[in-house]
Amino acid sequence: CTTAEVAVQNETLPISANAGLSLGKKRWTSCSLNWNTTGTWTTSQTQAAIEAMNSLANVKTFIVLQKNTNAQITLLFAPAEQVGKNNTEGLLTYRRAALAAIEGNVQRGFKIILNEAHQWTLAQIKSVITNQLGEIMGLPPSSSPLSVMFPLLNLANPVASFTAEDVAVFKQLYPESGLPIVTTSMPYLPLNAKTYLVDATVTNADNVPAVPNIGICWSATNATPTLDNAEGRLTTSTKGAKIQSISLWELKSGTRYYLRAYAQNACGIGYGNTVIYTKP
Repeated sequence: CTTAEVAVQNETLPISANAGLSLGKKRWTSCSLNWNTTGTWTTSQTQAAIEAMNSLANVKTFIVLQKNTNAQITLLFAPAEQVGKNNTEGLLTYRRAALAAIEGNVQRGFKIILNEAHQWTLAQIKSVITNQLGEIMGLPPSSSPLSVMFPLLNLANPVASFTAEDVAVFKQLYPESGLPIVTTSMPYLPLNAKTYLVDATVTNADNVPAVPNIGICWSATNATPTLDNAEGRLTTSTKGAKIQSISLWELKSGTRYYLRAYAQNACGIGYGNTVIYTKP
């Protein structure tokens, strides 16, 4: 970014604005996101970073941000040549460390790199970190100069808070509980089969941490069985599947059962609707 470019843009500087579009929605592997700073940060600069992270925490999604040494997001100052031409679009960028291309899960994390040659104000630090955090989480750039997701940084009056529209997108991408939302199908007998099946379907699998276990629990006496009070259960390992068909071979014929699907992930256990079923 040159002095001439800054003058033409009337006291604005470009911010990296393509990552949210290229990476899109992320399915985080846990319900917590660790971040930290690398290098020398003053107390005031660290506080500005904390406030930027709190801007997402205040949205109240399932993701809990924690300042931790084992960080998925790292904030650092660096000279432009250390960032690299392919990674720099302006004052800062974030570098993708490692992503699982198929699953879309964040494996190691990101680096938000600020050009150390710039004389950063605390408000600017908070603004650019908030902007880049929004991109990391999947928010697209905004066409409004009043949005923190606008791809130009207003040096005199930096925007450092998410809009109501941003919050709505966050809540859609990352619901507050993070629990799987499950539906329980009515039992059915497939063609040419001898055993009845019931389908457990996770309807929000793309928006919550991966679901390694899906199952069915049942009771002959409790209308809302859970894993704590059910009389039986069957669990299958899904490896990220959104739907699982479970055999009801353990159920006794002629007995009325309350069946309930459940799914478990890093945030806890989600239960589906209860269906009443009497095995022939």
